Amino acid sequence: MHFGIDDLLAAGVLSLIMLRRIEVKAARAQSYPHVPVEIFESWRKTLLSAYVLGAVSCGIKVVISLLWPLLVLRLGLGQVWYSGVGLSVFVIWVITLVAVWRRVSDARTQQERLGIALRPPKPAP
Repeated sequence: MHFGIDDLLAAGVLSLIMLRRIEVKAARAQSYPHVPVEIFESWRKTLLSAYVLGAVSCGIKVVISLLWPLLVLRLGLGQVWYSGVGLSVFVIWVITLVAVWRRVSDARTQQERLGIALRPPKPAP
């Protein structure tokens, strides 16, 4: 079984995304009375959907990367199929992560504009 550096990276990114998702999922509109509930929920929904897309993308990438070589051996497919599908999965994963990063970045900009602080500010030294 082949577990490459990109699979380790995907697993690490998946872990980070899930931590951020938990943080956003725990946020409540009542904690930010200066933000209208509809706007807060729209921001939250956008951010959560981006995190779900990123998590699913990373999870699928890892699973396919682990199972594809076994399937290639079982079906007796050639090197072209093995390499082609592997490269395609990697490229789709990278493109999806870029799209997720863009959505998260837009949502974080909106978060700053709205004054939503999910973590307390760091104390000054």
